[in-house]
Amino acid sequence: QAETFTLPLGGGLLALADQIPVYVGRGREALDAAKEKLGLGHSVAIFPEGRLNDGRRFHRAGVGAALLAVESGAPLVPVGFYVPQSCARTIRGFFHNRHTFGRWQFGGDCFVRFGDVFEIPTSVSEKLNYRELRRLTEKMMARVAELVQQAQEEARRITPWYWGV
Repeated sequence: QAETFTLPLGGGLLALADQIPVYVGRGREALDAAKEKLGLGHSVAIFPEGRLNDGRRFHRAGVGAALLAVESGAPLVPVGFYVPQSCARTIRGFFHNRHTFGRWQFGGDCFVRFGDVFEIPTSVSEKLNYRELRRLTEKMMARVAELVQQAQEEARRITPWYWGV
């Protein structure tokens, strides 16, 4: 979300980290910038939901990651993150004329699980249309959900004090 680049301190860190801002209605620009970075041999991380979630459920993912993988030929690797509730804080604010909130990690552990390279069927490349990209995105997000669950199970196994066990 491009708005996060305007936050004190955090926005500057995003810019220094060479993050790509995504403006509402201008997603193609962000994908083109990502495609350029991939062409230079860089890696690009995309959060398909396009915004922070509350840790309980996913938002509907956009098709940009699938489109970028098809157009660039770059591998698509699903990743699941899990931060225990005790390590995250809800931050509420009023930015850009709207109320907003998100859960941000402040200290503690973040559990990460990497999946295998997500294969893009050649049928998607041959008939590149929204329906195929949507199907591919939903399949990819189902895999991300599995990885998040695995990360959560790992957290419960190795950090029982987070759970009162």
